[in-house]
Amino acid sequence: MQYIISTLLILTTLLSCSDNFDNVSLEATTVAKGNNFPFAESDELGEYIVIANTIHWNNIKTQIQSNELLEDNIDFNTYTVIAVIDQVQNSGGYDVEVLSVVEQEDEVVVETAFTQPNGGGVTLALTRPYHFIKVNKIDKPVEF
Repeated sequence: MQYIISTLLILTTLLSCSDNFDNVSLEATTVAKGNNFPFAESDELGEYIVIANTIHWNNIKTQIQSNELLEDNIDFNTYTVIAVIDQVQNSGGYDVEVLSVVEQEDEVVVETAFTQPNGGGVTLALTRPYHFIKVNKIDKPVEF
């Protein structure tokens, strides 16, 4: 009898423990945004980058034009930088925007939007739109 009661108590305890992780929208601050991220002949696709340390940041920020860099010094003990870089485009009028960053139970999901020219006059030059943001430190995998 005691075995049955103990088993029932354990089962009740296990079943009553819920895994209720509430998704949390992380506040994002733009640190760089523009249309002229450097590219090489081999850069056909866009890039998604998670920057978690100063060495990585210092290597990447040298590629950002100074007038498009809004924040230079990032405290990587407090923040993580997320970069979305579009593929090389044949004209101006393209844009990329990080819409939201949501922390879920097992990962962080980054929602982005890519826009194209709406048919108006655009620059006839190669462009490569990008958006860099910082969020509170992330220790989970990031899904784009």
